[in-house]
Amino acid sequence: MPSEVTVTLRQGFGETVPPVVDIGDRVSAGQIIGIDDNSCSSPVHATISGVVAEIRSMSQGAKAVVIRSDGSGGWVSQEAARKNVENCDPDEIGKALYLSGVASLGSSGFPTRYNTSRIQPEDVESLLINAVKSEPFALKNEILLSEGTERFTKGLCALRRSFSSQVEVHVAIDDRDKQIIRKLEESEKWIHIHPLKSKYPQDHDVILTETVLGKNIPYGGSVSDVGVVIMDVQAVLHAYEAVTEGKPVMDRIIALGGTGARENLYLKVRVGTPLENIIASRMKGTDNRCIIGGIMAGNVCDDLSIPVDRTTSSIAILETGKSQEFLSFLRAGSDRDSFTNSFLSSFLPKALKGMDADINGEHRPCVYCNYCESVCPAGLMPYLLDKFVTHDMIEEAERHGIMKCIDCGLCTYVCPSKILLMTHIREGKNLIREEIISNQM
Repeated sequence: MPSEVTVTLRQGFGETVPPVVDIGDRVSAGQIIGIDDNSCSSPVHATISGVVAEIRSMSQGAKAVVIRSDGSGGWVSQEAARKNVENCDPDEIGKALYLSGVASLGSSGFPTRYNTSRIQPEDVESLLINAVKSEPFALKNEILLSEGTERFTKGLCALRRSFSSQVEVHVAIDDRDKQIIRKLEESEKWIHIHPLKSKYPQDHDVILTETVLGKNIPYGGSVSDVGVVIMDVQAVLHAYEAVTEGKPVMDRIIALGGTGARENLYLKVRVGTPLENIIASRMKGTDNRCIIGGIMAGNVCDDLSIPVDRTTSSIAILETGKSQEFLSFLRAGSDRDSFTNSFLSSFLPKALKGMDADINGEHRPCVYCNYCESVCPAGLMPYLLDKFVTHDMIEEAERHGIMKCIDCGLCTYVCPSKILLMTHIREGKNLIREEIISNQM
């Protein structure tokens, strides 16, 4: 239990909500401290009991409520909770999901009648649960479901019953989780199980939708455009707690690991806990890079005062500061991961690979090797899009499908010239979005 939390007033999908507390107010864990019924958003809750010490501005214009703990435990239950999921009607479940903040989870939010998603409940055709883990240091299903699958299946039932019409429920899961798959197959017949090989970026929303449901996402669109809502395993467990106990999303189970970590751990952390409280004592040294989310497409965090939020599920700590190695030319590279056959590791596919956050080389001009094109899951030519963006040819970039990019980062990963392809492509996509917004105003 942290002594102080910083709870941002934008948690997950949706807009920033205004605070409904003032400095000096006493609050209880689970109490709503920010809400706006007139915007596409979900309520934000106090995650510890104590006193509001500050309401501060955060990056990108968001605000946060700082709460200092009074040392007490427990939490306040939200209304609309029902012990038995089967006795709830769609409105009751939708209200519980909204008031608890569960509706803000997922890339597009979960649809309720409270305007919590970019898709309406009546437009949903499929609920797809993402239980595929394709990145290192990801949160494993066996940890989340260590107490069994009953809470998970009841959470699925609650999400399914929140829709007034019949919605298909699909669970895409790592094919190595054989025991979990067997239990799910024995539980409910309406759950469609899809065991998949854990190959990056299989767990990306777009790739998963195309693989499991065979639906192609429209250019520049999202899975919600084809009637699909995607949630992960932890979100389903949060839904179970919200509907049966009235518990808001106050804590998260987080996977912490990496070459810069002393050990790989799974931690239960209160939302609003600063990252430094979690990782400062668990790093090997001072030359490390902290990445929130996956190491391929996650966000680098240089400010460890940033708090955990509802969407945090993994933190990777990678060693850095080793850009030059002594007599590196004499080493065969048995632990180097490379797309080419330049190192011995190419002939040792099952050998443990090394990992750090260094470039391991230097930036060079593009040599048109086409490696980035061969690994792109969206079928794009990243090297060409990079040229368009860096030469201010945004219209050409859009014409060549830049908005189909799923930000997986594979192009940057395999580039022998160390070009920041994904970074430049993201910049181009943001310019196009800004232009669309300006034209609509």
